[in-house]
Amino acid sequence: MMSEPGKAEKTKLGSGEHALEVTLWDRWEYEAPGRNVTLLKVVEYLEETYKLSVRDIFYGSIPLFMHALQLGGGRQAALDKAPLLDLINATDNKEAVEFIDLTVTFVDP
Repeated sequence: MMSEPGKAEKTKLGSGEHALEVTLWDRWEYEAPGRNVTLLKVVEYLEETYKLSVRDIFYGSIPLFMHALQLGGGRQAALDKAPLLDLINATDNKEAVEFIDLTVTFVDP
């Protein structure tokens, strides 16, 4: 017997005029302007584009940034420390990285 799958369940992110409806299959891409882009630049892009506040960022199971550990408002300094590729290379020992798959958690500002 053949059948077609149902539509993916949508979840509402944010509120007001900036609310987004997303599914588990949605993918957001960011093309870095260069190889020395920092995590801060990625976060600024996501927050400006999707009007959500970034909380945590993971590369696989490795935390690159965790809001709960940034006490005293040191968020910007923590995100701007090193180029993103340097962080990835330090955790994965890859020579050339062309695509980075990150998991980012958000909250409604």
